[in-house]
Amino acid sequence: MKSTNNIIQRIAFILLTVSILFFSCVEEKNDIIREGNPKIEKLGENLTQLKELRDNSRYGTVKGQYPEESKQILDDAMAVIGRLIMKMNDGINVSDSEIEEATSRVVTAIENFKSTIRTETQLFPAELYVNGKEGGYIDFGTSPAFSRFGTDGNQSFTVELWVKLSTTSGFGTIVSTYLEDGDEPRYRKGWMINHFNNDYMRISYGLNDYNLWEPGDGFRDLNKWRHVAAVYSDAGVDGSKEGNNPVVIKYYIDGELKKTQINNNPGSVYYNAADDKGKAMTAFIQFNKNGNQDRQAEGYIKDFHIWKTAKSGDEIKRLMNKEILVTGQEEDLVCGWDFNSTVEDEQSIKDLTGKYSAAVKGKHEWIMLE
Repeated sequence: MKSTNNIIQRIAFILLTVSILFFSCVEEKNDIIREGNPKIEKLGENLTQLKELRDNSRYGTVKGQYPEESKQILDDAMAVIGRLIMKMNDGINVSDSEIEEATSRVVTAIENFKSTIRTETQLFPAELYVNGKEGGYIDFGTSPAFSRFGTDGNQSFTVELWVKLSTTSGFGTIVSTYLEDGDEPRYRKGWMINHFNNDYMRISYGLNDYNLWEPGDGFRDLNKWRHVAAVYSDAGVDGSKEGNNPVVIKYYIDGELKKTQINNNPGSVYYNAADDKGKAMTAFIQFNKNGNQDRQAEGYIKDFHIWKTAKSGDEIKRLMNKEILVTGQEEDLVCGWDFNSTVEDEQSIKDLTGKYSAAVKGKHEWIMLE
């Protein structure tokens, strides 16, 4: 294998050498290698044909693509051609039968390679990595259902997901319907799960009076899956109160309650996202009011669900532990994406309910699981 790899690494040099041999007027080592040598010309054509087929083919797990390992079929044939060209370059005679055998091998290699094309999409267990810092993100589309869960002052909903961050530097968006505008008439609308100040994970809710509620907790774990859940209810989550004030938010990490938020101002409530602005729900990146990318994050996401009810602490734990299996048939499920296997079409990933589609953009990768 090492010898084959060394040959492949010299392919580009060989192609350049072949072209020089065709047009150079310099004296060659012997009569075998000379300008316009038909043997070299034929070998050069074969080498180019193999290289173009290998480099211009699409590889992956989707119907119409080739398995990545199929490249080796062409690489092996290219190595044979490369050895012959190097022999001729060293002044060693190459017989017509050797060239005919190599040419026949090229034809066979091409046939064998093309026979490996996938006739159906194969899905494999995988984790979805998205690098928002290099322009990658998930676009879940636009729907008021992602951010509005009743009339103002009478809303209840839950957002829960698994996230594995590759970095926590700066201010990064995990999932967001949030939009703000500081110019009059100013507003802050929607919700956003985000990491902040290098060591903090939180959920931010825009309020109708331009304020924010942002319960969260310390978060320094990199490259480790963590379950994040935020439950909101204007009436008080689980009916909870502190004095006469309702506990409107409960924030959980790995099933444990980390923070709560009370509302001591009845006129201040969660404000739904600006769906009239065409604002899509996104992950690992946020678009500001001018449509520019902002607040990028880098990492992985899976088992993302939005519910139009306020889940109890017990339900959060059971969802986290998969004691409750989300099927898409639940009456209170707004949307949900597993992101736990490769997909047939990255630009149309259906959610569990079948109502919505997500698209993965920019820098991302499906990491296969063993």
